[in-house]
Formats: sequence, structure tokens, C-alpha cells
Amino acid sequence: EWPPRRRHVLATGGRDQAIRIWNVQTGFDLSEKRRANGVDPPPNLAAIHTMAAVARVAWRTTSQRCNDSSRAHWNNHIASASSLLDRRVHLWDFARPNIPMLSLQGAHRDALTGILWTAQAQEILCCSKDGVISRLRLRDGRRVVTDLPVGAVDINVYEEVAYNLDAIDRKFGLEHHHD
Repeated sequence: EWPPRRRHVLATGGRDQAIRIWNVQTGFDLSEKRRANGVDPPPNLAAIHTMAAVARVAWRTTSQRCNDSSRAHWNNHIASASSLLDRRVHLWDFARPNIPMLSLQGAHRDALTGILWTAQAQEILCCSKDGVISRLRLRDGRRVVTDLPVGAVDINVYEEVAYNLDAIDRKFGLEHHHD
């Protein structure tokens, strides 16, 4: 998937359960630094490790006519669909790649075969092998981060307990613009 406003950037997904962002002009990451042993780094700029093999990716973008600077962070948003059992579309932010911003569920009974953003980038159209086309609205998506626990506990071999209870930032900057 080629983003419309980044000339030398490409997003790919694969069976390795990762979305990778590549700089196809230089073949290296933005810093173009070498590893300590002198070997060139892998040519991908970033990677998001997903829960399943990735069949489709789609950059979130606005129409060419829109010059709204408040949507600049959308350049870091990408939607993905799995090639296997997961019939949801996940929206990722490269600024926070460890967990999807949103998960969206359509009325599909089989694997997704295509995803496409609508012009205003507030909805995703997706289709599947079962012949169903769904319109998924971002405002109806499940914010995955709200399901995360805010604490952890562990015990060691000496029966000592360690715990952490902390408040976490559950905001993702997913603004809804109504044009």
C-alpha cells in the first residue's frame, strides 16, 4: 500500500504477523545508521507486530482537497486485516505500535479480502470471502486499550510478592471530524 503523500514509503503485511513500513528510495530506515558491527540495518522504517498474518493494509488519509492540519497525525494510522481467523479490521498508530487503536467488527463469516478508507477517513469499507461488504464506522470501534489491566502481580521462588498498580493514559488522539 502506497500512501498518497509519501513518495518513497511503502507499507506491507505478511505471514510473519507484521506490518512493515519501507523506504524504497534508500532501502534503509530514516536515520540510516549502521549497527555496531558495521552491518546495514534492515530496510524497513518501522514494524507493527500483529496477532495474526496480515492480508491487507490501508493508510488512513483524507481526500486530496482537504488541507486540514489537525489531520496530519493520520499519516501514522494504518488499518490491517488478517488473512486467517480474525475477521476484524484493526487501526494502528505507528506512534504507539504495541496495541491497536481500534478494532472494528463487520458482519463477516469468512476471511477479509479487501479494506478501503472512505473519502473522509471516518469509515472503512471491507469485503470478505463470504461475499459480504461492510461499512465500519470508527466511532463504533472497540478501543482495545480500555480492556488492558492497570496492574500486575508476580511471586518469586522465595514467595515474595511484587505488584504494580498504576494509572495509564488511555487516550489515542482519535478525533472525529464531522465535515
